[in-house]
Amino acid sequence: MNMPASVKFTLVIGGISSGKSAFAEGMIFDHQKSIGGNYRYFTPAETPADDEMRAKVEVHRQRRPAWMKTVECGINPGIHLEKLSAGSVILYDSVGTLISRLMMHEPDISEDNLLKQAAGSFVDFVCEAKKQGVSVVAVAEEVGMTLVALSEAGRLFQRVTGSVNQVLAAEADEVYFITAGIPQKIK
Repeated sequence: MNMPASVKFTLVIGGISSGKSAFAEGMIFDHQKSIGGNYRYFTPAETPADDEMRAKVEVHRQRRPAWMKTVECGINPGIHLEKLSAGSVILYDSVGTLISRLMMHEPDISEDNLLKQAAGSFVDFVCEAKKQGVSVVAVAEEVGMTLVALSEAGRLFQRVTGSVNQVLAAEADEVYFITAGIPQKIK
């Protein structure tokens, strides 16, 4: 789980509750122990509306140490890059949450526009981060190995998320696939 000191984009992908966030956090913790530095946890999430999701968010919060500052970046993570110096590392959790937020923000968005907005803005964010000397570890949901959603919105989310994941994997320097808590480096 070592991250070299060079600036890079790492994609950590897996199913829901596969252990992908814990693996990505472990990468960051190992990096911080060996090199130190400035770390941020970027989340596009809003305050959860139900008890189950609040509990899940709290578990994630409790795992993160005080030296990893949280940035609630909403749907525009790039606007927060100016506050980071070269050598910083961002843990972005998660791409699926970004897509959900975009769908909620603009409920009638077309599939093409949603794909362009999600993939385009995230790739721009990663490219700008790397130009500034900031590495990004992004967590993404694998949606191709689950049931087909029953709702139209659910199927749109699955199609767009699958397509965005393909774009991000092509852009990434490294890709890890997490199954049942076991990481496999696939790129």
